[in-house]
Amino acid sequence: MRDDEDDDDVERSFNAWTKTRDIIVHASLRLDGDDRRGRRVVATNDVPCGTLLCSIPKASCLMTSTSALATLCASERAKEALWMLEEAALVACVAYERKIGSKSAFARYLGIVPRREALPGCRESEGEDDEVSRALRGTSVRLTLEDDREAMEEDHARVVEFYEEHVKVPPPTLNEFIEAASLVASRAFFVDEKEGQGMVPFADMFNHRGNGGAHFDVEGCDAEEGDQDAYPDALRLVSCRDIARGEEVFNSFGDDHDNAMLYTKYGFVETDGRIEQCRLSSNFLLGTDRWENIPKGALGTFYALAEWFLEEYDGIEFALEYACEDSSEDVTMTAGLLALCYVATMCQDKPDEWWESEFSKEVDKMLPRDIFHRAPQVDDMKRIDEDILRELIAHRFLEFLTREEYERYDGKQSFWSEGTLDIQRLVQVMAQEMKQCEERLAELDDEKEKAEPGLGLAGTSAAILIRYQELQMLLTLLLRSLSGFEEEGGKSADEKPKKKKAKLIDTAGPRYGPTVYISK
Repeated sequence: MRDDEDDDDVERSFNAWTKTRDIIVHASLRLDGDDRRGRRVVATNDVPCGTLLCSIPKASCLMTSTSALATLCASERAKEALWMLEEAALVACVAYERKIGSKSAFARYLGIVPRREALPGCRESEGEDDEVSRALRGTSVRLTLEDDREAMEEDHARVVEFYEEHVKVPPPTLNEFIEAASLVASRAFFVDEKEGQGMVPFADMFNHRGNGGAHFDVEGCDAEEGDQDAYPDALRLVSCRDIARGEEVFNSFGDDHDNAMLYTKYGFVETDGRIEQCRLSSNFLLGTDRWENIPKGALGTFYALAEWFLEEYDGIEFALEYACEDSSEDVTMTAGLLALCYVATMCQDKPDEWWESEFSKEVDKMLPRDIFHRAPQVDDMKRIDEDILRELIAHRFLEFLTREEYERYDGKQSFWSEGTLDIQRLVQVMAQEMKQCEERLAELDDEKEKAEPGLGLAGTSAAILIRYQELQMLLTLLLRSLSGFEEEGGKSADEKPKKKKAKLIDTAGPRYGPTVYISK
């Protein structure tokens, strides 16, 4: 958008551009929005199921093959080098279209989308004192963002190398590349196997609603098997249910996306969604975290095994996860983490001489043959030393705290007493952290104008909700370990019922239900 253009001018310019590119939009759809909610698509009349909402010719999509950058590739070798950039190629193309401004065939389309999407990995400034950064400390999202930032910088370096060798114009700066990457990450569609990802004008104006809330299906991105030349020449958005007048029209960015994925890729979370995993980083498992002076307890053997597991098993994943995909709040471990805890239990009393020798074959014998090829069972959890699991949870929880925060809690009563973990104290502190999240979410909600129930949270509120949900996973597993991992049901009629244990804290879910619209 130019400084001298207002929002209405930009929208009129974009609408006129869509007509020149043969983009068909149903007459009952219109763009709407404001500074708080961002752009969205609203139905001005009832629209029945099966209606063609929008048709976008693939030639009108911003893809590698349709970009101005591709036209600068004078040789087949240069064109092939561009395609070899894979996902980074589309980012480079978007950055170049931005750079040439009004000369771009997509200038009026790029004028209606933000310069930079507010994604956590693409923020312009970030520091440890920033509230979003503090909220994300220790979460799996933080680990993902660190990996993504490194990958983004590597992709930018590859693009710079491509420019220097094949394109005799200045390459995008890292900041320009990140701006373009934020658009591609949050807005690109899969066009087809031949073209890959592309920016699809108007189709990317629809907001997300998960859990089956989408209003349309996308057609034209699949061809008959083996027939690469049979792709339709346009993407078609066809309503899959009736749409009422005045209703916002939604897409689904992926019904299988949990809140961590939604926040990382799109910058928002759903209030009725949850985190599916709480990851454990390799540095944490290998004992190189910042808590060198905290008692390790039973984790000594755990650290000794971690490097061996990472070297021996490709794609091993150390994480906590929900046990099933229904409404259960039961937490278990991935196969990799289960195996690690299982073998640590078997090895914890081994003498130093055993650890210093070649132990891989002995460890391999201890592993159940199928432990990496099935879902964890209740019996598996029963074989794990509960002290090891609880120490693991305690040390993982410390990743959420700064040194100052830990010492504030430690000054009142330590998690450890003479090297032994104080479970009750740990539960209390974890509950306090969760309560602080709830209170801050309520404050943020009060600071905003009340709205009708919306779709989710963005920005600081989203980061705090993610923190709350991962803490909830850790606390749920800790409480589960106190119950002895007993399987529900299956007791014989003559079996005496066991005394019910008192709950230390109610972990049924957050009491806070925010109502804030997603910012697009």
